[in-house]
Amino acid sequence: LEYDEVLNKFDKSMDWLTDTYVDAMNIIHYMTDKYNYESMQMAFLPSKVTANMGFGICGFANVVDSLSAIKHAKVKTIRDEDGFVYDYEVEGDFPRYGENDDRADDIAVMVLKMFKDKLDSHKLYKDSEATVSVLTITSNVAYSKQCGNSPVHKGPVFDENGKIIKEPEFFSPGANPSNKAKGGFLDNLASLSKLPFHYANDGISLTIQGAPKMFGKTTEEQHHNLVGILDGYFTKGGQHINLNVLNHEEVIEKIKAGIPVILRISGYCLNTKDLNEEQKMELCQRMFHEKLIG
Repeated sequence: LEYDEVLNKFDKSMDWLTDTYVDAMNIIHYMTDKYNYESMQMAFLPSKVTANMGFGICGFANVVDSLSAIKHAKVKTIRDEDGFVYDYEVEGDFPRYGENDDRADDIAVMVLKMFKDKLDSHKLYKDSEATVSVLTITSNVAYSKQCGNSPVHKGPVFDENGKIIKEPEFFSPGANPSNKAKGGFLDNLASLSKLPFHYANDGISLTIQGAPKMFGKTTEEQHHNLVGILDGYFTKGGQHINLNVLNHEEVIEKIKAGIPVILRISGYCLNTKDLNEEQKMELCQRMFHEKLIG
């Protein structure tokens, strides 16, 4: 695959995507006002209000890493007898989003800007302003099952009867880097802090897990170092973080044993007793750090 050719086609596909997305959102909000107008809530607002219309991105790291692989490594397509691309072969190394490598992080900024610019080119209901979120919402547990393979992600495998015989890898949620990224905790923070907030002013969220020992030997030392790290992240432009400080092995053992575990997921506390087995395993596969630098 040639990077420039793929990027040109990706740009055209983003035109279709944003056209379809905007049409859907305009219809949803118009019909909501028509049939279920929130008169009581709106009565508390001024007559003239500036409205925002929220859009979101999922599979962000998958797109960025795929483009990085095409640009910096060799990616070959695997086609069926009809010429349909159903898989990829990647030769060579390539930087991933989350490793604090500008070669990948610049692609992340480009993708985010492209999406926001295309949304801004549309007329929205009530002359709203398009806002973009790259958030790890609670419903993002075990998602991407409907997606096929990419250069960096494997979708589900089906038998001839349409039954899943191999479960997919799951997308990292929100602005999270892939769990295949080699970067440490600080590398993740550095990559996210490069994403301009004005391209995603509905939120850029990192939900991550880290071992207590990563921040120091004593509890006092851990508290002090973590506060310093978070201060540095927000000073450099970071927006939002959900951090679970825990021992990975203990959590996995509890989940597998059926013992409820409460985890922080994008502003919400999620109790694993409310998840099915697939969702529990997806949480166990998420990026977990035991070191600050990759």
